Amino acid sequence: MWNNAYDELRDEDPGIVEAYEKILSAQLSAEAVPLVNQNTTNDIKPTAEGRQAQMSTLVDKGLKRAEIGANLKGKSEERVQSVNNIKRFVSLAAKSEPSAAVAWVGITTLIEDIMRPVSELEINHEAIKYVLERVRWYWDLGLLLLDPSKIDEDIVILQSLLKDHLVQLYKKFLSFQIRSALFHNKHWAAVILKDLVKFDDWQAEIDSIKMSEEAVRLDVKQYGS
Repeated sequence: MWNNAYDELRDEDPGIVEAYEKILSAQLSAEAVPLVNQNTTNDIKPTAEGRQAQMSTLVDKGLKRAEIGANLKGKSEERVQSVNNIKRFVSLAAKSEPSAAVAWVGITTLIEDIMRPVSELEINHEAIKYVLERVRWYWDLGLLLLDPSKIDEDIVILQSLLKDHLVQLYKKFLSFQIRSALFHNKHWAAVILKDLVKFDDWQAEIDSIKMSEEAVRLDVKQYGS
């Protein structure tokens, strides 16, 4: 479902996904200090199968960066513990279902951001925390309710509707992650993107996510009745 969401987002908003993938391509390079310019090519494979190994590598690199950030002096113990919990979950999820690694690449950027002092964080701190928590919850929900071994023929239509709504929600999570990653690397994004993209309306992104969450909640309520 995460790959379906990613592919739909690429079709709907190709500009930001293309910019995001160019930044990811630079991070995949062997360069000690990745560099993005107007000549940077997009080396991310267009299919879920093709990009699986690339995304898994990017998750590993992102978790290592987050670990370095968490070990720096001056970090609050509470925030370090919260980040470590997220890192453990991401690591386990990425290993248990490598095909869905696309879900976690952007999350590693959010982990890096949340380790920064609030005074330095231009993205809404609470919005990042919200997305980190909800992605984990809905990941687990999808695994629980849409396990192929537990498909119930009596409610297959409802399960199909739930899947569709989860894909829409996952797409909004990915959009938030991608926009956050572009903002995090805005010096690179400015080089790649010809048109100025607004990155300051984070509350609108969260409101949109919450609307999709409500659709999923209604499905789950019917599912359990």
